[in-house]
Amino acid sequence: AAEERGKGVESVLGIGPTRASGLRRRGIKTVSQLQRAVSEGKVALPPAVKMALDHHTDLMTKIPAREAKAIVHRIKSIINKSGGELGKHNLDIELAGSFAAGAKHS
Repeated sequence: AAEERGKGVESVLGIGPTRASGLRRRGIKTVSQLQRAVSEGKVALPPAVKMALDHHTDLMTKIPAREAKAIVHRIKSIINKSGGELGKHNLDIELAGSFAAGAKHS
């Protein structure tokens, strides 16, 4: 049976073709199987990939462009007001990907 879109291990940020192939050879094909294997200590992931797995559902949830713009505005406001640690790095935050291309949700 074909996996539902977004449910394969490749949908987890930080899992590329090589790691996904290795997981599939171990019988781990879905995000839920990977979550189970990690929780049981059968699979170890780098910290950043583990964090992406922990937040997979949130990361896969589409949000409206207006909400994304509000989040970016809030982040910019915090950076500008900080003047200290954040402000001294001259950070710039921009919407990218499908939002930059005009998508209504991403």
